[in-house]
Amino acid sequence: MAGNEKLTGRHADVPSAGHEERDVNTRAVTATGLAIFGLVLITVFGMWFLFHFLSEREASRSAPPPAIVRQEGPRLPPEPRLQAAPVADFKAIQAAERKLMDSYAWIDPDHGIVRIPVERALEVVARKGLPVSSGPQPGAAKETK
Repeated sequence: MAGNEKLTGRHADVPSAGHEERDVNTRAVTATGLAIFGLVLITVFGMWFLFHFLSEREASRSAPPPAIVRQEGPRLPPEPRLQAAPVADFKAIQAAERKLMDSYAWIDPDHGIVRIPVERALEVVARKGLPVSSGPQPGAAKETK
């Protein structure tokens, strides 16, 4: 069988040096990679020039804005404007919620119910554990008569 014969002479003790030349054609792989990269660059620049050309053509074909628009500039929509500053409103809501989460307050003084900060509540639960209910256990069989 081919490949099973013993090596004799000089090649018996020396492992073959070098690399396998018939596995991969590195020049072809490199050339293909460079060709794909070049095609991608050509396509990107071509699309950029096409977009630039079409946007200039559209700008030259569209009518100029009326004189009244140029005089008045941007206007606010008519009343009622639902949210004048949405970012500021959102930050105010977050600040109010943070204040609720980080402060103490009485919820029901008659029953001794208070609101405590979240971090403090986590410490209390970690130290004492959660309360155990004294009701029927889930999965318990019901007696029938």
